Amino acid sequence: YTGSSLQLLMSEDKGILEQAADYVTETVEAVGDYLGATAKETEHKTKEEGHKAERKADTEQAKNDNASLTDRAKSAGNAVADGAKELTEGGKKEYEGQKADNAKDKLTGN
Repeated sequence: YTGSSLQLLMSEDKGILEQAADYVTETVEAVGDYLGATAKETEHKTKEEGHKAERKADTEQAKNDNASLTDRAKSAGNAVADGAKELTEGGKKEYEGQKADNAKDKLTGN
C-alpha cells in the first residue's frame, strides 16, 4: 500500500466504525424506549382498572335504595370522578402503547 491508499483505507474504516457505533446507539435507545413505554403502559392499565373498579362500586352504592340520599349523592359524584380518572389513564395507556409500537418499529426496521 502506498501512503495515500493506506490513509483512504483508514478513513473508510473510521466511517464504518462510526456507522456501527451509530447503529448500536440507535438500537440501544430504541430498546430503552420500548421497555420504558411498555412499563408505563402497564402502569396506566393498572391504574385504569383500579379506577374502573372504584367507579363500579360507587355506581352500585349510588343505586342502593337503602343508603341515605347524602351517601348516594356522594357515591354518584365519586363515580363521575373515577370515570374521568379511568378515561385519563386509558388515554395515557394508549399513548404509551403507541410509543412502544414506534420503538418496536425502529428495532425491526419498519
